[in-house]
Amino acid sequence: MNVEKVIAIIASATKRSPESITSNSTFDQLGLDSLDALNILHEMESEFNVRFPNEEVLGIRSVSQVLERLERFLPSTAPEMKSASVAETSTLRSPEQIPVNYTDAADSSDAFAARATN
Repeated sequence: MNVEKVIAIIASATKRSPESITSNSTFDQLGLDSLDALNILHEMESEFNVRFPNEEVLGIRSVSQVLERLERFLPSTAPEMKSASVAETSTLRSPEQIPVNYTDAADSSDAFAARATN
């Protein structure tokens, strides 16, 4: 699980630096009220593609409890979720790498130009 990602989400929501938040930080120490906590937990659900049962949500009052719940509810066979940058994504191709059928190039550029002027 990505502890740094969890801390980054909480840091963003609380307008604190990630360095000031540890896995031992409580929501009270971070100045979070119950509505703030719900919003952060909703963000965690979205980011990690997981759903916390309502009875679980009410009991989460610290970073360590968020991490425990994520560990419990994330599928154990799923790879760690990570946002890939364009440079890391091997399936993307630059325009130079895309094969072009040059016999159709004139026709397609004419069609594009016609659409652009309409």
